[in-house]
Amino acid sequence: MTFRPQPLGLAAARVPRADTQQGESLSHRSSILGQASARPRLRPAAPAVALGLGLLVLALTGLPFVWAFWAGRPGVLSPDALAALGDARDAGVAGSDAIANAYGGPDRAALNRAYLRDNIKYVLGEREAAGLQRYYDLAEKHGVIERVRTPVFF
Repeated sequence: MTFRPQPLGLAAARVPRADTQQGESLSHRSSILGQASARPRLRPAAPAVALGLGLLVLALTGLPFVWAFWAGRPGVLSPDALAALGDARDAGVAGSDAIANAYGGPDRAALNRAYLRDNIKYVLGEREAAGLQRYYDLAEKHGVIERVRTPVFF
């Protein structure tokens, strides 16, 4: 079951997860960042308009959807460990062309480079933080989580 915002409002619905072509449950996939990166392709249960979750959330809330971030409790990591995370991010961004070239092969290299360069933000700004907070607020409102904790950035 997944939480899905509804396009005609912010009512929540629990819907069964779709199966992949290989019969693998979506719950076994760590993330799917848009149809182009979904492997294997999903078979919709019914005819639907293809619209990315990020675009849907943006349309409903006016805020960007945060797909992934590093999270932890304050004080658990040393300043050196926090710096290492930042260094790892910077190295990944610097190597994104090589990553894109290796991932999709020569036929998709240009598309993958553009995707990593133009569609992903590697630092949370004010709008991304507000979008993340809105996501948590909606999850609480619809009973997905018990209570909202305001993210603390460090």
